Amino acid sequence: MVGFVVILVTSAPYGRENAYGGLYTAIASLDLDLRTAVVLTGDGVYSALKGQSAEKSLGYPTIGDLFYQIHPRAKIYAESSSLKERGLGKTDLMEIVEPIEDTEVLEVFVKYGDAIITC
Repeated sequence: MVGFVVILVTSAPYGRENAYGGLYTAIASLDLDLRTAVVLTGDGVYSALKGQSAEKSLGYPTIGDLFYQIHPRAKIYAESSSLKERGLGKTDLMEIVEPIEDTEVLEVFVKYGDAIITC
């Protein structure tokens, strides 16, 4: 049985639904009492930028709202090399997101990776 899950978000938060889908999957995993970690890599790191405000005219939460729904029950990580490639750093991120080195991503997969879902 799966007790741990890693959600790997590789897509930017706008223009595609992948990042939102990943965070909704994290919420569902937590509701099933699964230990959950979210790893942002590639363009997925844009999801963690602080100060984002999408249009709420449809009544849906912003990407930031979803991060705060899963924190602190889930760990949220951003891959440092993806941040650097995009000219971003820790100060650009929401305070609940922890930058980690590439080698630490593997450690997250080993610790939480009973199931790995890529979005």
